[in-house]
Amino acid sequence: MPEGLQNSSVKSWVEYLEQKEELAGKWLFIDGKINLSQFYASADLTLLPARENPTSELHLLALKYGCIPVASRNGIYNDTISDIFDDMTSGCGFKTRAKLTNDEDSFASFLKITEKALNLYTNNPSSWNLLIKNAMNIDSGWNFEVIEQYNTIYNKL
Repeated sequence: MPEGLQNSSVKSWVEYLEQKEELAGKWLFIDGKINLSQFYASADLTLLPARENPTSELHLLALKYGCIPVASRNGIYNDTISDIFDDMTSGCGFKTRAKLTNDEDSFASFLKITEKALNLYTNNPSSWNLLIKNAMNIDSGWNFEVIEQYNTIYNKL
């Protein structure tokens, strides 16, 4: 995220993390270009606090590498990430309870769900391993019936 440390939400997170001694050395903020496949393959969590309607597919790459997304219920994240607390059998990440609309809302909501994620990671390894398995097995592709529906619409146009 170029110029990420100039973003007030990122600054708030850095300040919060600096106060938590037990979290020292466990966070990485990306402020530039890196090989995302290598990053996701070596990371446990990725934070996706978008307030706008994100259209990036990077969270799907993270899922394939078992890097669990902590995301807002906005846009594509809401459509493609199932919250483990909403669906204990096939949940593949964590989402805020509601859409994020402003900085204050974003920080409070995101802090709450991130702490839930860290609690599960720290205190329930078997559930965390199930979460990783679900994430790596997610099928984000379209089945043939959906493709045919879009093909029919396209042909009618």
